[in-house]
Amino acid sequence: LVDIAGNERKLTITVNNIDKTLPTAAVEYSTTSLTNENVEIRLTLSEEATVACPEGILAVEKDGNMVYIAHENGEYTFKLTDLAQNVNTITAEIGNIDKKPPAGFVTYSTLEPTRGPVIVRVFADEDFVVSNNLNSVERIFSENGSFTFTLVDAAGNIGTVDASVSNIDNEPPQVGIVYSTTETTNKNVTAMVESDEEIMILNN
Repeated sequence: LVDIAGNERKLTITVNNIDKTLPTAAVEYSTTSLTNENVEIRLTLSEEATVACPEGILAVEKDGNMVYIAHENGEYTFKLTDLAQNVNTITAEIGNIDKKPPAGFVTYSTLEPTRGPVIVRVFADEDFVVSNNLNSVERIFSENGSFTFTLVDAAGNIGTVDASVSNIDNEPPQVGIVYSTTETTNKNVTAMVESDEEIMILNN
């Protein structure tokens, strides 16, 4: 700088308040294993910034830090705005939440009347273990009855399947003989077998 008398002066200008760096964040999850619970998302910010939560995320303070809770699988994009109003987005991807119980069904070795045992086997729409019935997927019925299988999937969800057997008949039929006549006769006498259930005569 020079004034009208010719005096010179140097002036240094320092600018250090320009910030064009976008804020970023490291994403951590409470678990990446298969789970039937909510998943917590933690963001470690690269600088001071405000965080705008996406729809479907619940923000709560935990141990002095903000935690973002996801109730279901999806992609969740957070908007970060730093003090200089630089804006960036960070996406958290969650695909390990399973809150649906296994849907099971049973099959029977026979549905026809039988005097032998009936074997019931349980299946489901996903991998599972049976938590009762000695952890077996099969149950043998030697008499009529019912049983409820308890199924647990890999995420810990619990489902039940009912099995009912009513086609086992181990009891012989109750039969009696009815004659066309019990009087003295010179005609043929017809003997008929009466039974309390449907039968088939094998030796006549």
